[in-house]
Amino acid sequence: MKKERWNLLTTESSRDVNTADQFADYAMAYLDSAQLLCSHLAFNESSPTYEKGSTILYLAQHAIELFLKGAIARKELQESFDHKLETLHNRYNKLYPEKRFRFDLSFTTNYAGFTKEETDQERKKIPPIDQLFRYPFDNRGQQWPGSYGFEANSFCAELAEIKSSFTRLLKEYEN
Repeated sequence: MKKERWNLLTTESSRDVNTADQFADYAMAYLDSAQLLCSHLAFNESSPTYEKGSTILYLAQHAIELFLKGAIARKELQESFDHKLETLHNRYNKLYPEKRFRFDLSFTTNYAGFTKEETDQERKKIPPIDQLFRYPFDNRGQQWPGSYGFEANSFCAELAEIKSSFTRLLKEYEN
């Protein structure tokens, strides 16, 4: 007879972990969840929906957000944060200017050829990334503007690359 295994999860086990490491642990947990769901969608063609894809995108975006916050907290304990990946990534790059700390930030839009004013105007049209994949509509009940899609097979590879970067960078921070 197979013995059931129960794991009691409590906050007690994480109370001795510093803030930066807690952010990193949460980032990896969100990323692991995104990878599991993405693999499921990639290999079970009868179950993909945009809502499931959107959930994967949210999990991945949130993993990156938490990872950046953890890296920033390693150097700036009293830092205040927002949810904007671009702002967090810019702050990260200022704190970690060396090339070995670079990684490809997913969820960015390229405005090549645009003036600063044009870029600012275009950015106002884009829904907040931390809300776009989390809710089906904006806070006024309107569908998000734009056209969005998701393809699990190719995103699995991107998630693997993100995980590889996180793992590499966590080792770099220890040095």
